[in-house]
Amino acid sequence: PPVMNKSATRRGIRKYTLFVLGGALAVAVLTAAALTARLAVAPISIAFFGPSLRESLGAAVYYAYDIKFDHLELRWSDGYGNLGVAMIGVRVADYSLRDIATVPEIVAGLSLGKMIGGNMKPVAITVVPPKIRWIKTAGGAIKFDIGAKEPGDSGKILEDFLITMASAPDPEEGSEKILPDMRIVDADIEIGIELENSTLHVLDADILIAPHAAGVRSVFELVIETTSQPVHISAEGLYRTKDQRIELTVNFVDLALDGLGAILPVPLPSAIIREPLSGAIQLDMDKFFAVKAANFDLSGDALSLAGQARMDAKLLSLDIHGSLAESSLRALGDGWPSGLGPRFEAWLASSDHAGGAIALTLAGSVNRFEQTVHLSGTIGASKTPFTVSGLTDSPVVDIPAEL
Repeated sequence: PPVMNKSATRRGIRKYTLFVLGGALAVAVLTAAALTARLAVAPISIAFFGPSLRESLGAAVYYAYDIKFDHLELRWSDGYGNLGVAMIGVRVADYSLRDIATVPEIVAGLSLGKMIGGNMKPVAITVVPPKIRWIKTAGGAIKFDIGAKEPGDSGKILEDFLITMASAPDPEEGSEKILPDMRIVDADIEIGIELENSTLHVLDADILIAPHAAGVRSVFELVIETTSQPVHISAEGLYRTKDQRIELTVNFVDLALDGLGAILPVPLPSAIIREPLSGAIQLDMDKFFAVKAANFDLSGDALSLAGQARMDAKLLSLDIHGSLAESSLRALGDGWPSGLGPRFEAWLASSDHAGGAIALTLAGSVNRFEQTVHLSGTIGASKTPFTVSGLTDSPVVDIPAEL
């Protein structure tokens, strides 16, 4: 009957459709398995995709830069659980086609799940292993370059990167608007200050820059070359998009601060910065990386200090408490032309601390332009008052009270 024929036809169509879909699925699975097996052995060259990728990158940066690379390949992993598209031998040129940055390798991590839905936006970008130079000039400007021939060649890139961070959307606005994670791996970084002719060398730096509810979060793991031995430092930062300020917390173990001379906000007495210390420093900076405030908690065999510092255009204000060994106190005095002064020497001779740790509190300010210091505090278990005044390179230490 016609009804039975129609029913049989529909069943036949369904079976055929299921057969076709099953076959297509099987082919897709086999293709994916073959691709996975091939990628597991070695990356696959996708050089044919290079011209269209260059065009897409140019459009993404409004053609402000010409981004070139020697080779393009597909990898099973970017090192962080994502399918990787690697650009090898990357060069960035400005509008005059002059190379202003070079990077050995940049890997874009793609989510397989999102790719199935048609979303090709990278979830992570990894830069490996760049050479970065960061120099503060005598006039206060920053010269930045990444693998460039001349200091400052990559300054426009840094400026655009900071603008991108400052305008980063709130992660709650939707994942499609959020910036991808950026990782800088095995970086070699040089930080210098022209005015002081000082340089800080950072090795094997791993840096993560990722979205955060308040802006952009950063995590650092690096090794700093010091005059004695390399020191491992870990740090965590936050770039707040609303007020464009930077929070940075640095943790370290057995580090002599003289190894950080290139980034200390003010010169410190050599007797202090030669002492190996462990602890943490919290910095509050503006978007130009100028330190505005610092909280610190440092401890060592001969010196322990905690407190805070506030810096404006003119004054560095200090509020410190801690303890130091008598040997450190004498070394501090020996580093100043005027020494500790007769009253302080008399106090040391008459005190009953018997070579133990000497308690200390200190508060006041340093005038950064006049190079003068005005501090007062107490010392010892008896909380004997004392003052520090005069020029920063030769201050006068005095105990006003008669012993």
